[in-house]
Amino acid sequence: MSAMLILVVVFIYLGMELLIVLLICFGKSLTLNHDITDFNSMSAGRLDGYELALDYIVQHPVSGGLVGDVEFNYIPHNYILYNWLNYGIVGSIPLVGFYLYLFYFAFRGIYHKQINGFTLPMWVLLFSLIVSLAEYTYPYGPGVSQLMLWFLIGQYVKEAHFYDQKGSKTVNSKNASKIT
Repeated sequence: MSAMLILVVVFIYLGMELLIVLLICFGKSLTLNHDITDFNSMSAGRLDGYELALDYIVQHPVSGGLVGDVEFNYIPHNYILYNWLNYGIVGSIPLVGFYLYLFYFAFRGIYHKQINGFTLPMWVLLFSLIVSLAEYTYPYGPGVSQLMLWFLIGQYVKEAHFYDQKGSKTVNSKNASKIT
């Protein structure tokens, strides 16, 4: 065996040992205040909140909380549920439609590796959208945490427009086959 291979195996072994020691020492502190056999407890009560939100939505599907006579005192930590709960299906269609378009935009950008393979903004957008499944303010806030994302997307769109004008690369769906 070469010395480099032995060194790599030793570092992998030591890394695994360190991980085991950290889990033994700190593993209990991660779940100390929660019942690990109850998923609702591990989700900080969010599952019960989702269930309450869905019950409210079933009672007020069209108008949501806009016209409802009962105030809903829980904020569901999910972007789609939050909008549907507050604005009903009619008010949430544009917001959720744009939200779903952002998923499409991110996947399309990653899949086609547009603009010389620069896909970082799309990965950051996709991460933010995935986080929004457990947080109601993403992908548009809170403030500074999303500032860099929208700056990167602006740069991405600017570069896409530049390459589209130059003709070397394109992001138009008509010429998607030209994308390398």
